[in-house]
Amino acid sequence: MAVFFSLAARAHGAAGDSKQQKDEQPKSSIVIVTGQFPPLIDEKRTDKGYVSRLVTDVFAQVGIKTEFLFVPWGRALRMVELGREAAVMYFDKNEQRAEFFTFSAPMLRDNWVLFHLRKKDIHWQKLEDLSVYKIGATISYTYTPDFYRLADEKVLNVNWHPYDKQGWKMLMAGRLDIFANTESAWYYAKQEFSSKNLARLAVHSKPLAGQLGHVLFSKAHPDGDYFREQFNLGFTQLKKLKSLADYLPDKVGVPWPDISATSKNMP
Repeated sequence: MAVFFSLAARAHGAAGDSKQQKDEQPKSSIVIVTGQFPPLIDEKRTDKGYVSRLVTDVFAQVGIKTEFLFVPWGRALRMVELGREAAVMYFDKNEQRAEFFTFSAPMLRDNWVLFHLRKKDIHWQKLEDLSVYKIGATISYTYTPDFYRLADEKVLNVNWHPYDKQGWKMLMAGRLDIFANTESAWYYAKQEFSSKNLARLAVHSKPLAGQLGHVLFSKAHPDGDYFREQFNLGFTQLKKLKSLADYLPDKVGVPWPDISATSKNMP
């Protein structure tokens, strides 16, 4: 009987050691949830977009394969907040997200701007001045806290859309005065619109805010911290080998964001 218990205990211990070793093995792949933001993030492209290729190359530096799962932006955040997958990309920091996510080193610097039809003059110095305009915005984007507050208070007349494409269509049709998006949305406009229609578009010279793009890692996912550490390690290595212009051709001479850069959406 003693021998039986000894063998059983030994077998149980071996099984436990095996499970621990399995858990400690390096993770070789990651699913990253994201939304459509062509051509930077684009399900139809072979490389899944400029930013997706950057993230793929970063993880490849540390031997991790990437797979991208495309869903609406709001659902993408919620899935990773709940820990169903480890990572979502790419977003700026804010206080609300900091409750549920940790953030990679900043990948890209961008500005939130106001697109409008050239024939429509837009005048503003403070956000409240925009109350006289019909504004399009995309659900779950990182607009400023004041923008969200004024939209909630109905000071701003904001039409919310799950996808950028709807906002662009409404703007070009004259159903919106303003479409609030990032400066890099020009990539999409140049890809989708004829030169004649592009000539109808303008960007207001006063930006809403600056932003930094990060991969967000779930605090609820058991591998969230591991993947964040690996991403940052791979990104450090990649920046020694490639420039920002290798991913965004119009960024020749523009440096990578400083690793210590912080968002104005955080206190």
